[in-house]
Amino acid sequence: MRLASADESTATQDFRVTQVAYFRQLRMCVLLDELLFLSGERTLKGLLIDLSEHARIDSQIGVWRARLRGEYLPRPAQINQLKRRYPGLRFDLRHPAWDLLAHPQMSSRNRRKMMDKLPDPWHQSRALLHELPTTTLSIHPSLPDMLQLYRLDFLEALLLFWCERERANADGLKDRSTALDQILWLLPVLYPLDPLWARAEHYQDRHRLMLAAIDCALNLTDEGSPDNHWDWCRREAMIFDQQWRLQEHMKRYPQGLRTAKDRMQYLARVWYWRPHKQPVNQPPN
Repeated sequence: MRLASADESTATQDFRVTQVAYFRQLRMCVLLDELLFLSGERTLKGLLIDLSEHARIDSQIGVWRARLRGEYLPRPAQINQLKRRYPGLRFDLRHPAWDLLAHPQMSSRNRRKMMDKLPDPWHQSRALLHELPTTTLSIHPSLPDMLQLYRLDFLEALLLFWCERERANADGLKDRSTALDQILWLLPVLYPLDPLWARAEHYQDRHRLMLAAIDCALNLTDEGSPDNHWDWCRREAMIFDQQWRLQEHMKRYPQGLRTAKDRMQYLARVWYWRPHKQPVNQPPN
């Protein structure tokens, strides 16, 4: 149940050419893959037929394919309709973070309007992060608990660290900005249960495309990128490994990790440990 063939998934081009459209493509791939999983349909065509009105199947399938090409997204009312039909649908196609990722040079006014849409826990975590000393700001198992990241989803956490990095850059705080770069780069590995990274055993290629697109939007692709200076495993492989480790742990200890906070604390320990996070040519401590 995957969007595998070239005519089914167009999210393979260089997204820097059409950044807004490419992010729409990637989001639609995630949405339709989740709908495939929830519906039990085995092919994209079967899913699109199921999502279309029988009297207008051909035209509506054409609309869905245009969306998958990144031309536009379903309207909020249509998404709500899908959520009623598939109550397990978790992926947020219109999360405020997507606007900023697609428009990294968004004006300050629009950015403030976007931040106003975020929930109270995000603003509380932002206040905690603002007060956190740079010496404490690192990939460490205590960081998610200090910032109460278990109350945020991946995209909210991404916006949290992104906004703080923008503030650090504006204030000329290079060490703080570098520390935030490293956190932003590895943040997906802390959120392997987010619907964006679901079923990594099937979708590592798509995850790799999404990670590369996010890196470019976050300006994490130049020579200063953590990917160039740290000895990392591929993040899409780490996401899959995190999912597997958590699943195995919960099989062994079914009474444990019941809350989001417990799961985040477990993932943060593995997040810190893997994969021997040391700069290249520097021996482990």
